[in-house]
Amino acid sequence: MGPERTTWILAEDLLCDRIAYFTAAFKSCFIEGGSKRLEMPEDSPESFALLVEWVYTKSVECPKCVRPSSSAKLTTDADHELQWCGLWVLADKLASDNLAQFALDRYRRCLSRSKLSVSPMAV
Repeated sequence: MGPERTTWILAEDLLCDRIAYFTAAFKSCFIEGGSKRLEMPEDSPESFALLVEWVYTKSVECPKCVRPSSSAKLTTDADHELQWCGLWVLADKLASDNLAQFALDRYRRCLSRSKLSVSPMAV
């Protein structure tokens, strides 16, 4: 059985307004422009879910981060920080500097709240 596939239906105008990559795909004479369908099987559903939330809200709170008390640090696993790395990779692929900067900012925020730092090899 292959990787789980997720289908997202987004408002085309909003998606194209936020990310130029989608404007090029959907407002063109390419197949995607006619079918209004773009498959991105190499991208993780988790990263794309973060992208969708960002498209709609321009902000995403960490779904894995628990707000610790001011004196406590959050103990976590590598997936906690790597979710933002995945979003950054997707933003880079889509040439979205705003989304890439957002992902980097959230990555730094989560790192500041956790005891676990992701090794360069994991990234």
